[in-house]
Amino acid sequence: MQQLISILENFLAQTDFFIQGYKKEKGLKVLGYSCDNFPVEVVASFGVLPLRLPPDKGEHNCYDPSFDSVSFQKTYDFVVTPALCQESSFFSSLDIPSYQLKAFSGYGEKAALEVNQHLGECLMALKIVQLSPPGDNFSREEQSLQFSSKQINLDRLKESTQLYNNLRRIIRGITNLRREKPGLLTQQELSVILRSAVVLPPELILEYLSQIFKRLSEAQVSAQKKLIPVLVYGGLLVDGDFLDQIEQAGFLVSEDDFCQGRRQFDLSHNENSPYLYAEILDAFSYRPLCSCLRPPSLRYELLYKLIKNYGIEAVIFLEETCCCAKKAEIEFLRVRLMRSGVDPLVVSKDDFKKQLSVWRKLY
Repeated sequence: MQQLISILENFLAQTDFFIQGYKKEKGLKVLGYSCDNFPVEVVASFGVLPLRLPPDKGEHNCYDPSFDSVSFQKTYDFVVTPALCQESSFFSSLDIPSYQLKAFSGYGEKAALEVNQHLGECLMALKIVQLSPPGDNFSREEQSLQFSSKQINLDRLKESTQLYNNLRRIIRGITNLRREKPGLLTQQELSVILRSAVVLPPELILEYLSQIFKRLSEAQVSAQKKLIPVLVYGGLLVDGDFLDQIEQAGFLVSEDDFCQGRRQFDLSHNENSPYLYAEILDAFSYRPLCSCLRPPSLRYELLYKLIKNYGIEAVIFLEETCCCAKKAEIEFLRVRLMRSGVDPLVVSKDDFKKQLSVWRKLY
């Protein structure tokens, strides 16, 4: 297990090197994105590899403005960020095509149509897809209206969906087993697994993830003390050591609401459906997504309203977070959770041990 985790850590430490080698071998272009605000299967069906941009280790900025821009621009051919993201202007200054993707509203059929329109605008603006005949003077909005299942190659979409289904099922399997056997995998090690699954090409790491899942499935664990299941809320958590400290205080981090956490793997699709594209859009419209894409009331309905059904006893809100939108929604979610019978604990890295100790005595 340690050897497999070390391999993934090595990949993450040399992300640019491995992605550049992979894209050269496969003849692909790479789209880097900072938030999961579009269905990656659809982008991948156009022969473009969508990968999450790896976060830096800073406490206040999602991405480090001092990074090696030359290597970055060799690694990524396009960059997509949410229009409301505070980092959007930084990425637009790079010498590669970038796009600020608009958020959609609500969920269901109308929202799915919005996802379709916004995705069409994005792919057209980046020239990944050309929708109108050459010479036609259509506006971006007019062109995006042409984007539909007619532009989707169903065979390629099935292929990309199968790949991401495999990835997500393995990750869900690992996180489920980790809940049952927390002693076999630290949160720090789990954070390496979760990051590698979205920052690196799936085909590059699937075999390693499969081996980790197999070893977890086969491993035996002795009886452990009962831990209180919690969800931890934050921004881009780079280091899982903080979560390990929470567990040492008597809690089990069974779910999270981090930008690069478990909720990225919450969906699978029926790749054999003749209506696959429409089903992907519809399912995507129900995802809680990030705070800069969804208002707090909607995120509560799509995520937090349901957590008591999964045995979550408390939500631990981490005040130190890179995302201003997340900071703004903490108070709203805190009040709503109290009304629904789930205890909210707003903590900082300086005082969390004391606060968790006090709450645990009252529990």
